[in-house]
Amino acid sequence: MMDGLMSMRQRRSVARIAGILLLATSVGCGDSGSPAIYDCPELVGSWASPEYEALAVHSDGSSEVLSGLSMTMEVTEQVGCNFRAETIWGNDEVGGREPVAGRIHLNGREVTLLDLPGAGATGRVVGTLVGEKFSWAYAGLSDEDRRAVVFETTLARVGSGDIEPTPACPDVSGSWNSEIYEALRQDGAGPRRILEGLSMTLEVEEQVGCTFRGVNRWSNGEIGGEEVVAGVMRGDRETFTIVELGPHPVGGTRASVTAWLNGEDMEWAYTGLAVAGDYGTVFRSKLSRTGPTRLNATCPDIRGDWRSGRYEALAVASGGAARTITGLEMVLRVDFQEGCMFSGANEWNNGEIGGVEPIVGVIYGEGRELSIVEIGEPPEGGSAGLVTGIRIGEDRMEWDYAGLAVDGSQAIVFGVELER
Repeated sequence: MMDGLMSMRQRRSVARIAGILLLATSVGCGDSGSPAIYDCPELVGSWASPEYEALAVHSDGSSEVLSGLSMTMEVTEQVGCNFRAETIWGNDEVGGREPVAGRIHLNGREVTLLDLPGAGATGRVVGTLVGEKFSWAYAGLSDEDRRAVVFETTLARVGSGDIEPTPACPDVSGSWNSEIYEALRQDGAGPRRILEGLSMTLEVEEQVGCTFRGVNRWSNGEIGGEEVVAGVMRGDRETFTIVELGPHPVGGTRASVTAWLNGEDMEWAYTGLAVAGDYGTVFRSKLSRTGPTRLNATCPDIRGDWRSGRYEALAVASGGAARTITGLEMVLRVDFQEGCMFSGANEWNNGEIGGVEPIVGVIYGEGRELSIVEIGEPPEGGSAGLVTGIRIGEDRMEWDYAGLAVDGSQAIVFGVELER
């Protein structure tokens, strides 16, 4: 999608941020216990966008608007709720083809897509299906995290008719100041710490349609400094994705932020990983443009072992070929929780992918949604990344996962149910 070849260090960093996990109800699509496949919309075919603009943001704070862009997504294979595709970027500055792995979420409307590294960088798409239309919110990084490209557009299945204009996005420009909050830092080697007395300011300095550029200023506590950020509003016009550009403050992390508007306030769910991958940091916070604010949140106790049945995954290689991985099982072990923050480990028990990964996460969205970051190297044959999702019920989760291998050689997507 973006210019510039990626180094191995960048691919490792991209791998850690690229995975997405969505946990949702058993209505829609997913794989549960023995691999049962629910009724997912059929995506195979061509999907095309109108012309759109993207905002390119650089780590020095400069930016430019890329105009006259267009794209086509060719979905070539679908297995249940998993699919592979190819994106064709049809212009000069942002051009070429990239293989894509995707997963339709359990509600049958939301979709996560991950484009694999080629000549450019890797980006993540959160999409929404409405009939034969498909809204996209894209955020990607390249050049060792020093360049971000964000855009929002709508694709339509070829032959399904015109794409109608979408609603305008709200104005998020200005200074957003946080409450004092705490963060949980989890090291891959095991130690964890609560970081106290933290605060931040988000200065949104430029907004172009549904995309924006700004600066995060971490003003006190253990983590201090500032980072340039880029963001894109999603199709619901309430939720957006924010990515941080490097270099990062000492003690800080590379993160993807899920944020949403709540009246005049903005709530954050932050999951970040150190550039070296040796620790993760999570927190939940509330920001406001109008004055002091406080986040009043109570979160359910999710400690315990969450076990899957057997499931299958679809692996899409960087060259575009796909294969099914069978005989997989996993356990999510949550052994520590402080308020809405938690840590533990993912244990991949059998099949082609096996091993253990420490994790740290944060609960948000009225106690139903959560974000997880996996720390350290993934198991042999596995992938790593930041993970976001929805928790359902007292003792049940369902996962829709999309992750990238450390070397960028393949993306893995799957869905599975977990029970405590």
